[in-house]
Amino acid sequence: VPKGCYVIREGESGSYLYVAAEGDYEVIKDGKVLGSLGAGKAFGELAILYNCKRTASIKAVSDGKVWALERKVFQQIMVSSGLKKMENQMNFLKIVPLLSELPQNILYKMGDVLEQEVF
Repeated sequence: VPKGCYVIREGESGSYLYVAAEGDYEVIKDGKVLGSLGAGKAFGELAILYNCKRTASIKAVSDGKVWALERKVFQQIMVSSGLKKMENQMNFLKIVPLLSELPQNILYKMGDVLEQEVF
């Protein structure tokens, strides 16, 4: 991405999520610079997640490179990771002695709301 070019323009429809591989980028909304992004930062996910217009512009402030992830691929990754998370939660709930005899549908409901806490 050449310096000065826009990767995303506010108000446009979006079909890609981007990850900055190299370079620096400004986040611009209503003509105001809200912040900056560097290598390793993802942007453009709101339009992909919520099927809405771009809520801000992203402009390269130096030459850079970005990776683009198509909506369909992103959604497949999200579904796959969600299914894997549910599988892990169900496996955990099944080995808890107090819960092991509960019906499968109850375990699914519990697994759906289960949140991991790290201490």
